Amino acid sequence: HPLLILQFDGYVYWTDWQTRSIMRADKETGQNVETIQGNIEGLMDIQMVSSLRQTGDCCL
Repeated sequence: HPLLILQFDGYVYWTDWQTRSIMRADKETGQNVETIQGNIEGLMDIQMVSSLRQTGDCCL
C-alpha cells in the first residue's frame, strides 16, 4: 500500500503504510525492488536530501 512516491537518481522510492517501510525500485523497469528501511513506527512522509541538489555555500 504505497503512501508517498518520489524519484531520484534512477530509482523510485515509496513508503508503504502497511509494512511501515521505505522501498525502492529501478525507475525504468520496476525491477530490483528492495526495502531500504523497515518497521518504522508512524511513517507518514519521505523526503530526499542530496548534495547534488544543493546550491550555494552551506557554510555561509
